[in-house]
Amino acid sequence: MTAQPEASAAAAPATSAVPAAAAAPAAAASGAPTSAPPLRVATANVRIPVDEGTASWAARGELLARVLRESGAHVIGVQELRSGPALDLLSWMPGTAWFGRDRHGGHDDEHVGLLYRSERVELLDGGDFWLSDTPDAPGSITWGNLYPRMVTWARFRDSLAAGDSGADRSADGNRGGATRDPAEFLVAVTHLPYRAEDEPARLRSAQLIGERLSAIAASPAAAAAGIPIVLLGDMNVQPDGAVHAALTSEIGFEDARLAPAPATHAGPDGTFHGFTGDAEPPTGEGRIDWILQRGFTVTATATLDAHAEADSGPAAGTIWPSDHFPVAADLIRSRCTAAVALPVGRR
Repeated sequence: MTAQPEASAAAAPATSAVPAAAAAPAAAASGAPTSAPPLRVATANVRIPVDEGTASWAARGELLARVLRESGAHVIGVQELRSGPALDLLSWMPGTAWFGRDRHGGHDDEHVGLLYRSERVELLDGGDFWLSDTPDAPGSITWGNLYPRMVTWARFRDSLAAGDSGADRSADGNRGGATRDPAEFLVAVTHLPYRAEDEPARLRSAQLIGERLSAIAASPAAAAAGIPIVLLGDMNVQPDGAVHAALTSEIGFEDARLAPAPATHAGPDGTFHGFTGDAEPPTGEGRIDWILQRGFTVTATATLDAHAEADSGPAAGTIWPSDHFPVAADLIRSRCTAAVALPVGRR
């Protein structure tokens, strides 16, 4: 892994930041098939920069960048990211690129977008749609939402999976001889409304997300009809209700956190802690940040609960990167079986 500049010692001492991700395992011996390391994805609500003290962006921004960078994630879906903090993250995360517009279709408000590592994945195309009766109208609001809610999506090609599986490409007779590219995949990120009375809007959003992403994955633009899909997001609801059931039982996504053994999990279960470090009710709001997938196999998940301690200054005290813990998952295809340890913060 390429060495990166460290966050300031006052904001992120080495003892409280996530350890760097382990390097990918060495290639198999000559004559044996090689396996790409898993694709690592993450979701992170970065919290808009409106707080003061230890929760201010000045106090926590660089620590957040370090946690995201050292998570080893190749694609990160983010919520509540404004342009200023986005530029900061890019400056603190060399080799990372950004895709997405804000919720009004510009760059002056909150973004729901994707950070990605171009050394591992290639952005092929992408777009967005709004969770409303007019999904192609930027900034559109219906269903009783207070704010525009949207989905940003991108189609990527995994460079390591491409090298591992290029020989497996085959003609798709149903699509006029187009070739299947097993390295392609689709990632989408969203941020659903938060109020209790927004449950009907969340349900309609889930249904629209399923319809739109399935259509995008099956479109002629995709080199493989029905390519794998990853849905990242702050769903603002725990996974024991109708929204989760709609996305999993009805639409067919798998919740990475609930993947069967031998998939493993490290870190807390809850994700929203409100800068307290305790994400379990009644202090926190439980596991409201999800990684859902269709077409991969989940090998590991982790809730990244790293934090820092500042001994002096205006932001003295415990510093959390955000009011949500980022969540990461490792995903493999049938031939991508190598393992890489997921980092977890130390308390």
